Amino acid sequence: MTIIKDPPLELGPLKGMNSSPELNFEGGRYNNQQTTELVTTSYIVECINDPVVISLPEELEVIIGKRETFTFTASDVDSSNFSLSVMASNDENVLPLENISLVQTSEISNKLLIEDNGRVIESTGEFRAKWKLNIKPLPDIVGHSIIMIKALDSEGLSKNYTIKVNIKKPKKVVFIHTDYLGSPVAQSKIK
Repeated sequence: MTIIKDPPLELGPLKGMNSSPELNFEGGRYNNQQTTELVTTSYIVECINDPVVISLPEELEVIIGKRETFTFTASDVDSSNFSLSVMASNDENVLPLENISLVQTSEISNKLLIEDNGRVIESTGEFRAKWKLNIKPLPDIVGHSIIMIKALDSEGLSKNYTIKVNIKKPKKVVFIHTDYLGSPVAQSKIK
């Protein structure tokens, strides 16, 4: 919880009041008026309870039968302990859940190294860790599946992320070999 205190707001004398106590003669009688000042102090209370944020795009492309690894960062502004897990794949026939894994590759830390004119400055910021998402599609099935990743922090706040995984065939590359005059003489394909 962060509490930010605003400086006092001084309004000065209220309308119709004198700036100092004195006796005024009004309509044949004496009127004693005092100065009244209003001082206001306001507090802005921010309860920070933000979820873990991951830097993965909403859509990924992989090639059938080829293992793909996506490196990303997970961060949280208010928790130094959080976890990620793969919860589901909506089409197990295209991308089975056991072919998806998450691995944390760095410790959770709020220290950032910033380079300033050749000097390295250590600064504190949000809590971050590096992760890898490993996906191994089946060797013969093209399609797409939506996977769900659950992020949970030490405050008990969770958030589910959905990522669409498109599984495609590899592009075929055809090389046409020519002679010195530019006439085709042979062709080769790369899968």
